[in-house]
Amino acid sequence: MSSIKLAASLHTVLATFWRAFDLAYPLNLLVYICFFPVLELLFYFRVGRYLKVRTKQKLAHSAADTAEVQRFWSRAIAEESPTNIDILLRGWFLGDGPLLAGNLLELIGWTLYAMPLAELSITQRDGAERVLARLMQRMAPVASFPPGYNSKRVCMLHTLEPLEPDAYKPLAFYLITRTARELAWALLRRRGYELRTHGALSYWFHPGSAASPPASPASVAVELHATTPATSTTPPPPPLVVLHGVGGLLPYVPLLLALRRARPHNAQFVPLLPHCALLTPPYDPPPPLDTNRLVSGLAAALRAHAHHHHGGAASAAKAIFVGHSLGTAILASVAKSYPQLIGAAMLIDPICFLLYKRDVVYNFLYNCPAPLRHGPKQAFHIGYWFRLLLHYLLKREPTIQSAFRREFWWGRHWLHPEHLQCPSYVSLSGRDAIVPSHEVHSYLQERAAASAGRIHHAAAASSSASNKSGIGEPSSNQHMEIDLHPKRHHGWALCGPRARWRLVEKLIGLEEQMSKSARKGGMMKEEEHYHTEEDCDASTIYTEEEGEESTYAWSTAGSCATAPEEGELAALDVPVIF
Repeated sequence: MSSIKLAASLHTVLATFWRAFDLAYPLNLLVYICFFPVLELLFYFRVGRYLKVRTKQKLAHSAADTAEVQRFWSRAIAEESPTNIDILLRGWFLGDGPLLAGNLLELIGWTLYAMPLAELSITQRDGAERVLARLMQRMAPVASFPPGYNSKRVCMLHTLEPLEPDAYKPLAFYLITRTARELAWALLRRRGYELRTHGALSYWFHPGSAASPPASPASVAVELHATTPATSTTPPPPPLVVLHGVGGLLPYVPLLLALRRARPHNAQFVPLLPHCALLTPPYDPPPPLDTNRLVSGLAAALRAHAHHHHGGAASAAKAIFVGHSLGTAILASVAKSYPQLIGAAMLIDPICFLLYKRDVVYNFLYNCPAPLRHGPKQAFHIGYWFRLLLHYLLKREPTIQSAFRREFWWGRHWLHPEHLQCPSYVSLSGRDAIVPSHEVHSYLQERAAASAGRIHHAAAASSSASNKSGIGEPSSNQHMEIDLHPKRHHGWALCGPRARWRLVEKLIGLEEQMSKSARKGGMMKEEEHYHTEEDCDASTIYTEEEGEESTYAWSTAGSCATAPEEGELAALDVPVIF
């Protein structure tokens, strides 16, 4: 009994000490210099405690996540070929030997409920079996899975697996990153940024310049041809929302400042994603972060900004979103939960497309780069050292392990191209070690071509009806543009001034398209009652590697989208469990 009390007292003392040490910056730097051997020893046990406690905690999962995954399986069964579904399912398993039906049921149960198969209730197991039956029926022409379970085939259930016990960084590492972060934050404050909080979200905010932006030539032309007198008020420029990736905000400060120079009148929202920012592992870790709270906090902050500065105008609430790497996963959640807030989107090295495949999870958590696997000449390639740095600096850091094993759920963050009902730009790196960039590029092209066929058929049907009524075909300038940079690695789009300014130029183009769409939507509101179809337009996909441009039809919001309806879910006999 006395040993239990002693352990409890020691835990209280250590918790109090580490809490005071973390808050005492920059005084803790001096303390570390004086007592670094003792502090490093204590910190080693602190990280070990963090890994053990976090391993026992569970991913935040809700019935809404289950419903979203059910919609995904509905879409996959309807859109994908039997061969593609077979490749998708087999990719999530490691090891050798035949893949049996029990292994697939384990995977399907995890995707639906984020739980091991043994812990599923009778109703949950029944739901997983129904999805599996539909998948096996779809794959019947190309594959069969005998009953049973093969223990040699290990499924990558990363949210159920323990954090890697050798994930460790010394205390000096976190003090250095903390110092760099404080210097960056001081620079942001000097440039007019403010650190704000809204619910669970903390974010940097810049209100933009007070002066009104100059009118674009297109808006001047509209005023000259308007039948009513033009008003002196101009619509406010849309705010910019920058979503950083793994490693925190520090690598993105040059991009933020470049955006400020190029678009000084636009307000900026820069949410802080604490679960992937290389913060010091806490001695007493709180429950894993629910990223839905960050998304709802960001939506509330944008609406509050629109209400306070622009009288709550709906157009003012729309923003231009810029996401990189893990930030595109948050962008995907916003696109699905609050599509009305996204006026335009820029996705750099996006992990959100094809996230249901194994590539991102396997490359980040399971794939260990072999030193000089391709010979000594590999040591002279900067990309080789970049990949090693990515692996040992980020993948094997305790809080990043937690971010991908306890705070990252693919069902929230996967994105279908038709979820982006706005002008958008995608930048892919041909040598990306995490994102299957060439496969994503082909996937986006195929989806654009398929959407083009559906929209052309719908446009032909509506054209005859419009000719009878005397109304012309609807049009829109919404599109998606893709750049595939064959020689870039993941994150290189942010590493040079030329690459950053290329992104700024693309963002300016997105803002112009967004403003044109808003003006066109305003002029067409008077004729909405004549139309029974939503606007559809062509999507421009540009591939830097091929050096040519192709045009595909792309659907906008409404009847052109192909998201499954509730009736389709019922036809698949997939129960939605709440």
